[in-house]
Amino acid sequence: MAAFEGMLPHHAWGSRYIGLQTPNLIGTDVKVFQTLFNLFQRYSDPPTGAMGAPITADGIFTLEAGRAVRAWQSYFGLSDDGIIGPAMGATLGQLTDAYGGPPFGSRLISTPRLSGGDIIVLGNRLACYRYVTVAGHAGRARMDAATRAAVMQLQQDMNAQGSDMGVPVDGLVRFETFDALWAYTCVGGRNLRQGRHGIDTLWLQRFLRSLGFYDGRADGYFTSVVASGVKAFQTSRRIAADGQVGPRTMYHVGQVFNKSAGLWP
Repeated sequence: MAAFEGMLPHHAWGSRYIGLQTPNLIGTDVKVFQTLFNLFQRYSDPPTGAMGAPITADGIFTLEAGRAVRAWQSYFGLSDDGIIGPAMGATLGQLTDAYGGPPFGSRLISTPRLSGGDIIVLGNRLACYRYVTVAGHAGRARMDAATRAAVMQLQQDMNAQGSDMGVPVDGLVRFETFDALWAYTCVGGRNLRQGRHGIDTLWLQRFLRSLGFYDGRADGYFTSVVASGVKAFQTSRRIAADGQVGPRTMYHVGQVFNKSAGLWP
């Protein structure tokens, strides 16, 4: 087991509904939520103030986590039911049917030449960071040797940085690597466009702001102002300026950002 999992039972992020119950739900998916919630708190500056204090990231869904879920839902205008389902999962960077599926994490990516939407998500998540220089592409639906090499570099970084000590360095995407991807690559799980709000949009806002293409708040809301910033970035890279962030734009994001997973602009 890697450091992130500890002794927690593994549950793929997005594979079940998460809410308060007796006994408390326990698992790595709960810890992914807790980790992402704390990252949003750390890196955002919403006009209405933070959703609350950082929460304990121990993989146990307690009353504290339940309050955090409701705060998140209220902030993003979601149904206030205290349950993490597909709609809330999308704002946390996990769109269930992204690129036609299967959902990212619903199967191991350990067989050469697998194809599907989850392979596109994998490539996108890697491409937004320095791993793009190894993979050489984003948005491909088939696993290849270059993507596996990029996964290995990610795994090496997780160990070297101490972000997730114990992740196997083999280029295979099993449960420890999925958890590292969900927790430490906050963008790439879906195309971004106006109206798609969440932690991935927050990361994008900070990236655009670091380049001078956006001067608004880092609040996780993809507005027309954010779209204008995306167009300015796309123009600077001489690619189609449509204000949307798909695989091609993610590829260019990674070439400019060029830092390890877990780091923010």
